[in-house]
Amino acid sequence: MAGPSIDAGIERAINLWTHDKWEVVQDAPDLPHISYSSTCSGRESTCTVRMRITDPFSFSIRNVISRPEFVCEHPECGQSLSYKLVELLAPGQAIVNMGFERNELKHAVTMLVGGIYQQVRLCKRRDYPRPGVTVVILQALDDGGNGVMMYLEELVLLSYNIICEATTPESCTSWHILEIPWPTYPAWATQFLNEVGNMDRRLPSAPLDECIRLAEKFYIVLCLQCCSRGPPLIPYACPEDGTEECFSTELRFVKVGGFAWAPAQDRGFNFPLYLQGVLEILGFEADIWDSLDGRRLVPYQACIRGDVWEAVSEKFAQVFQCQRSAYRFLHGGKSAPKVRVATDPHFLDVWETPERKIRPTQHVLEERNTFLNLADPV
Repeated sequence: MAGPSIDAGIERAINLWTHDKWEVVQDAPDLPHISYSSTCSGRESTCTVRMRITDPFSFSIRNVISRPEFVCEHPECGQSLSYKLVELLAPGQAIVNMGFERNELKHAVTMLVGGIYQQVRLCKRRDYPRPGVTVVILQALDDGGNGVMMYLEELVLLSYNIICEATTPESCTSWHILEIPWPTYPAWATQFLNEVGNMDRRLPSAPLDECIRLAEKFYIVLCLQCCSRGPPLIPYACPEDGTEECFSTELRFVKVGGFAWAPAQDRGFNFPLYLQGVLEILGFEADIWDSLDGRRLVPYQACIRGDVWEAVSEKFAQVFQCQRSAYRFLHGGKSAPKVRVATDPHFLDVWETPERKIRPTQHVLEERNTFLNLADPV
């Protein structure tokens, strides 16, 4: 069972969320609101369950505190789901082994032969289909990475999606949308769904203020500024003759701070790849991303783990200051590119829901004869 693509699954979740043919199962103030809708297509009959849950977090906090890779590293900040990271695809997008806590015991989300946890791909789309809405699709996987059905205890699921919607500046609503291969709503599922819904409203075991602080600093967004005379210079291995200014048939570069700095081409310049390449030259391996929570950042911003940036920022600042001096020498003027921590991310109207690990797009950096060059993608 290959299952639908991630994009198709997200569109289907939105369509199910917004249609109006629902039969109310439960509508009580202290319990999740549960409704269902039955459909028949050919020989297949399915029942879609929609649970509405008042979220204990604001929309902005929910977006950062529910990232699967964050919960993997800080399980004390999770509410009910237990994640074990298998592969990080992009910020907010991951393949995990997933379980949940019930009655102080860990139970499997699905019952696979020889395993306790179900392998699940979690993909998020932030501000989709409109600002103030985040869609998360959970796709169960087999050993070959194909989509399979998910089991929530007795419930067999064709799909499980969560949509979070901002309702006020201080609160939001979570909608759990479950597709069941059953002709109508199974009444025996209500008790279990109540438990799942109540777990989603549970506060973390750690102090909430500390969880929010950790979540908000888990990723930071860097911003490239002041490129009025072109993008920042590229660092090369220094010329062996030690001259301060050197020329070749292809490049004009200047030696500053142990590197030879040369202009980059405007066409195809990619800040996340540039940042990753400079850090590699400095001996740091770091994942740099051009998206956050499934939405593409503007070209002059890049996403990096907060703890990684804390470890590399001092050395990077020293080297990049040399770049600024070389830039002014080659291009003239007083202005030169600088990198700072952005107050807020800025996004393009481009969403990505990866099924494999993604890297910044457009051009790739490659090393040839100790020179770092911009090259076309392979």
